[in-house]
Amino acid sequence: MTLRTLLAATAVTAALLLAGCSAGGTPTPTPTTSTQTVADACTTVRTSVADAAAQLQQLDPSNPQAAGATMSRVAEELGAAVSAVDNPDVAALLPGLQSGFTQAADALGAIAAGDLSKLPALQQATSDIQSSFADFSALCTVP
Repeated sequence: MTLRTLLAATAVTAALLLAGCSAGGTPTPTPTTSTQTVADACTTVRTSVADAAAQLQQLDPSNPQAAGATMSRVAEELGAAVSAVDNPDVAALLPGLQSGFTQAADALGAIAAGDLSKLPALQQATSDIQSSFADFSALCTVP
């Protein structure tokens, strides 16, 4: 699978999964010990997650170095969003998403330097990102 195909597939999947998130529905509440409801937590981080998906769609697969920098920046933004979430159900989803972007950034940096052996790591990272987007979408949209 080429870098262009891998990034495009991740971007399309993220866009489709987040289409329901950006529509704004009310999430199904989950009992927790948090003072923040699932709905409030989803609203708090929805912009960060949607921004991550938008940045994926704008990646230039022909420039893995720039794509890696974008992935790294998105991981940092998602890390900052974690501090705004008190709800454990939503908070549990963000580290996986952040980690996927960090791993993708690392793999893209190595690929940009000519190490094509990191392509499987990039494939795994994009799979992890897709899975995390799906989990976020499932929790933060009306079924």
